[in-house]
Amino acid sequence: MTDKKNKVKILNIELQKSKNIIKKKINIQNIIKSRRYIRKNILISRFFRRKILIPKRNIHKIKMNIQKAKPKPRPNIQKSKQNIQKPKQNIQNAKSNIKNTKSNIKNAKSNIQNAKSNIQNAKSNIENVIPKTNIQKLKKITPLKNYTKPNILKSINRTINIKETINTEGTIIDPSIYLDPNIIPGAIIIYSCNKHKETRLKKFILKDKTYKYWKVFIIIGNPLITSDYEINDNVITLKCEDSYIHLTKKVILAFKVIFSLYKVKEGILRCGDDLYFNKNNLEKFLIVPNKKDYIGVIWKHEKKMRKIEDNFMINYFNSHPEELLNKLNGINYTLEEMQKFNQIPLVNYTHGVVVYLSKKSCDILINHMEKINWNVFTEDSKYGYPYIIEDVGIGFILNLNSIYFNLLIALLSIQPSFPSVS
Repeated sequence: MTDKKNKVKILNIELQKSKNIIKKKINIQNIIKSRRYIRKNILISRFFRRKILIPKRNIHKIKMNIQKAKPKPRPNIQKSKQNIQKPKQNIQNAKSNIKNTKSNIKNAKSNIQNAKSNIQNAKSNIENVIPKTNIQKLKKITPLKNYTKPNILKSINRTINIKETINTEGTIIDPSIYLDPNIIPGAIIIYSCNKHKETRLKKFILKDKTYKYWKVFIIIGNPLITSDYEINDNVITLKCEDSYIHLTKKVILAFKVIFSLYKVKEGILRCGDDLYFNKNNLEKFLIVPNKKDYIGVIWKHEKKMRKIEDNFMINYFNSHPEELLNKLNGINYTLEEMQKFNQIPLVNYTHGVVVYLSKKSCDILINHMEKINWNVFTEDSKYGYPYIIEDVGIGFILNLNSIYFNLLIALLSIQPSFPSVS
């Protein structure tokens, strides 16, 4: 019986030991599953101390669990703080920008008010340029030579409007210069002929007779009149041929007549009778200061002046033979004899219906035509017949005097450089 009891005790002890071992294994597994406090080296050391045999599969699982149990890296707190601060700074900058824009708006409003006050002051200053008392005094001025008292009154009334005398640079022209009706800044001449009196001159004529103090004249030729010229309103009839081939003579003779009637300050704008005028652009050009001597829209540029054959004028009379029989045209050549006028100089010139010529250029043209006795059929031994085509003739004369064209688009900027005429 004692043996049996002993065996039972021993078995009980072994059972308890095995239970304890099982409990320890369970505890170890729980510790491994906790993933926070166990590390690889500690586990292995414990296993070896207690001589617990762990199969390889469990070791692999333990390693995986340890890796999973590693604490995840915490986010960068400083970066998150900076990211939080950035929008705050942006909000502050936006608020400051709003304040600046408000202050700029206030400044702009104050500047606008100042500008309005300056404009009002300028208007009052302009109105004070000719006080009312001076206007009354001007009306009492004794008449000058060659004009009457009513003309003086008209010119006074015309010059009271100082706003019209402001040029592109902002300077105010002294209106007293043009109190004398014999003094003008320039003239706009529209050359035409008798056959276009009832057509072009009625269709394309300028409405006003003055633009920025520039007088408008219509030029017609008639060799049968007794005086050198006749003036009817603003139409000047010259004692000269009215044909197309005499246009050089008619245009330059008009310069001479206008200079004898008026003291011209700037020059003459030569226009054809077949164009529409843009009033705004015309007035802008007229008030431009310091214009060049020779300005046009369409141009012909040649490096060297030379003689060429050109049948332009011959073809014109071949298609208009009736003009040879018209007494007003004054052509003493037959159609066969006209065939010889086919040699002209090729020069630097501007052509078309609008050309500006300064007073200096006009004086040169008048002197040259007087030297050849106003004969457009004068032959030059080197260049043929330069005067039978008007724009070529004007370019030829000015080129001989080292005056070359400027484009109307560039007005005051660059003058092309050309070689001297030999």
